[in-house]
Amino acid sequence: MEKNQEKNPFARDVGQAWELLAIALVGVALFALMLREAETVGVTWDEPFYVQAAMAYTGLISADDLRAQRIDSPWRLNHEHPPLGKMLLGAGEYFAIIWQPQRADAVLRGARGVNVLLFLLTLLAVWLLARPLDWTGRMGAVLFCLGLPRLLGHATLATLDLPLTCFWLWTMLAFFRAEETKLPEERWGWRLAAGVLFGCAFLTKFSAVVLLPALGAWIALGALAKKENRLREAANGFASLAAVAAAGAAMLFACWPWLWEDTFPRLQAYFAAQFNHNMAPVTYLGNIYGATFGTDAPPWHYVPVMLALTTPAPVILGAMLSAVFILPGFFRAKKTDGKLERQARLAQLAVLGALALPLSSLASGGLAYDGVRLFLPTLPLLAVAAACGWSRLLQLLGDRIKTEWKYAAPLIMLPLAGASCWLGNSGDDRLSSYAALPGLTADRLGMDQCYWATALRREQARELTRFVNREIPGRKRVRLIGFGSVAPGFMQGFGWFDQDWDLSNGDDWNACVVLDRRSYKAAKEFLAEAESSGLQPRKVFSDTTPAARQVWVFIR
Repeated sequence: MEKNQEKNPFARDVGQAWELLAIALVGVALFALMLREAETVGVTWDEPFYVQAAMAYTGLISADDLRAQRIDSPWRLNHEHPPLGKMLLGAGEYFAIIWQPQRADAVLRGARGVNVLLFLLTLLAVWLLARPLDWTGRMGAVLFCLGLPRLLGHATLATLDLPLTCFWLWTMLAFFRAEETKLPEERWGWRLAAGVLFGCAFLTKFSAVVLLPALGAWIALGALAKKENRLREAANGFASLAAVAAAGAAMLFACWPWLWEDTFPRLQAYFAAQFNHNMAPVTYLGNIYGATFGTDAPPWHYVPVMLALTTPAPVILGAMLSAVFILPGFFRAKKTDGKLERQARLAQLAVLGALALPLSSLASGGLAYDGVRLFLPTLPLLAVAAACGWSRLLQLLGDRIKTEWKYAAPLIMLPLAGASCWLGNSGDDRLSSYAALPGLTADRLGMDQCYWATALRREQARELTRFVNREIPGRKRVRLIGFGSVAPGFMQGFGWFDQDWDLSNGDDWNACVVLDRRSYKAAKEFLAEAESSGLQPRKVFSDTTPAARQVWVFIR
């Protein structure tokens, strides 16, 4: 079918239209399912900061709000990150308030709904990026992406990692098209698109800057592969990259009002904050790191091990095949096949883009915390690289077997990608899935069951509320340990805990709820003190999600 499509562009366009229709139908179903999931996921540690800042940013609708005397108050909120991702979340918040004003958690639901939409746009970018592959490779890339549990888990949260991932993928797609097209007018159009999209990524999170060296390495590899005019190819490519970087820097300043006043001190503070991030407490291979918040970083191998343990094995193997079969073969080929050359260039881009954030983490240690969320853009690029690797392996097998391989290849690729999708979604909680090693639990590996999220989903929080209200008829002074410093108040505001609860951090509580996280020092200290004093829990919730083994409720 692929050969017929090469001869008949209409047949090729019709075939890809059917693929796009299938992706659209799957996207509609995913949107509905993931919105339901987003309603119940526990509030993460950072979501309240983003939700609050998003409301403040998107509430600024008059010119007066952008004057110097009005900038400091609202734009100071969460100014360690640029505003674009939070403004997108804020748009969803306002829509949800208008749509369901009676819901206390409409703000959270609306913000999370934005990230579900951005996840679907990320899937579309994966399919478009994989267009140099045949149809089995393109659909395989999408299925591999749907089997990445951490990517799916973060798509239901109101955080900045998914918006960054979306803009990261679209930037690489535009840059790939700009360098591959032969028409000058199309090339400049794609370069402009790449610059704007990179600016959007940079306006979401600072870590987008790591994309630039990955694109630079890709340009250098392409120039080295040329038999002539290598310097011209390299110069053109790096000129494009410089334009993209300049667009990002210009958009950061032009679209972030916080930088309009005291520009240089605030820029200096912003860049300094990116390299002095606190590390969240985690347990890794039986050892606790960051027990005192912001200290004791895990060893260098934390990043690759965590990435391997939370990514389905078919994706990892496919990405390795991509490097083994496509990249070396591209340089050894005596007569370069145009289609194979495009696939090789795609594989290079996917592999280099996937390695960018993990390698920067190894080099600086600044990103090596909180599971894999800070290198979330790596995951969909691994899916594209895996599709390249498995497609190339099937091509080589087809060349050797010399049979009707066009029927056999889909029967191998699609079930393989489907199995990877099932494996990635087989865990109890996508934010805690160790999908590469089914059957091995986090306890056996000596690791945290989950990162960055509370153990209580909405219905579990309401069950806890009903229990405390039954046990304490009068005023309820409730202390929550292990939930983070800000999330409890927002969970109360969202209606997950009763509004008349007095959330106390002191010792004057008459109900104390302890989230028994493996790495949370305060929880361990309280439980040890309770045991030594003879204080017994009134109830233990053991059916929570894997973020915690148990939730203890003490009444006095």
